Amino acid sequence: MGSLDPYADYRSGSCEPWTVAFLQAFVRAKMPHVLLETGTFEGRTAMALLEAMVGYAHLHGSRLYTVEADSARYEDAKQRIERCLVPQGVGVQLGFGDAMATLELPHLQGAVDFVFLDDDHSAAHVDAELSLIPSLLRPGGVCCVHDVIGPFGLDSVVRSHGGIILDLPRLH
Repeated sequence: MGSLDPYADYRSGSCEPWTVAFLQAFVRAKMPHVLLETGTFEGRTAMALLEAMVGYAHLHGSRLYTVEADSARYEDAKQRIERCLVPQGVGVQLGFGDAMATLELPHLQGAVDFVFLDDDHSAAHVDAELSLIPSLLRPGGVCCVHDVIGPFGLDSVVRSHGGIILDLPRLH
């Protein structure tokens, strides 16, 4: 009898489990008030970010904004996130639509502490997103981008915006 693939749930395009663990550690260390994720996909990373936020929810309130452009994925993620127990002091808002429109929302301007970009992986789209990120971030804010190394050619885009690249293993 063969062993089950422990990464089967992640091979379809989800963020790798070690990358999620890295993001959780980063969030726990930074304790951001406002987090923004683009590309909710199945909601796994959003739920992991919420889990990381639990550790400091008693110190100050936090809110996660996550946005997904695909309607079927949005509905699936919405159901998954709604089943998740969100502790007092932590808020979550799942949006449906283009990430670029979310990045331009007036109430997010200068208010975001942590951004995780993982939606449209075309170089032009990521370049446009990264151009908007400085207007979103509070001083000391951080932006992480998924799938930088690989077939999308995003490494040069991220470098052109002054990004540092970590070459973590990929499943797909």
